[in-house]
Amino acid sequence: MTAGILIIDKDTAFRNILYQRFRGENYRVFDAVEFSEIKRILRRKRIDVVIINLVELQNEGIHLLKRIKKRQPLIQVILINNSENMTLSIKAMNLGAFDDILLPVNIQSLICTVHDAVNKKRQLMKNRKTFQQKYDDIMMAISFAEAGEAEIAEKILDSSRQPDFKKKSNK
Repeated sequence: MTAGILIIDKDTAFRNILYQRFRGENYRVFDAVEFSEIKRILRRKRIDVVIINLVELQNEGIHLLKRIKKRQPLIQVILINNSENMTLSIKAMNLGAFDDILLPVNIQSLICTVHDAVNKKRQLMKNRKTFQQKYDDIMMAISFAEAGEAEIAEKILDSSRQPDFKKKSNK
């Protein structure tokens, strides 16, 4: 299945360049600037990677990142930034951004980063437990807890928890 990319950038010319380039790489590409349009795309389309230009959006970009990660924590967010706004990049990385690319953007490097982000999302999706698996783990933990084996019950529950999507893991 083809991965979906959402490009959020106020610079129309740059957004169009990215749009065309990623379409040429066989991605499903969407672009938006207005918050209502971004929300609509995220609700209706399967998006794997969001590219946010922090240079243009500044703190609004950080706000978008928070909202995206809160509603859809598996979406990988890549930032475009400059060296003058490194504090925003650090803040974004702490909020769960996948990576940041500094201006001037090397398009081939960005394509590789998007490819890595798509792979990370797919791996996270593959590792997610189903509702039934979670239920089975909880029931097993309850059984051990009722039998007086609290340590075993805790270990079962710890192993059944989803990964913490807010922490950045190695790519």
